[in-house]
Amino acid sequence: MGDMKIDVLKFESYDRTKDYLDSVFSDGFVPIITKPTRYTRSSPTLFANIYTNNITSSTISEIIIMEVADHFGTFHSTRNNS
Repeated sequence: MGDMKIDVLKFESYDRTKDYLDSVFSDGFVPIITKPTRYTRSSPTLFANIYTNNITSSTISEIIIMEVADHFGTFHSTRNNS
């Protein structure tokens, strides 16, 4: 997880973004956050990325919309059933 400074919403228009995502997918990871995490006057972006290789029904991920910053918060929670 992190703020990778790569707008994954631009995967169709930027080869470097497509290459980055291809690398993530080839390592067996999928994105958890898939909607924009920042809105500006010019366009929405998705810089706050969270990836996982463990998709189960006991997880939750959300975008926290805040008006105090130009970036929204994100989180991912996994329940441990042991």
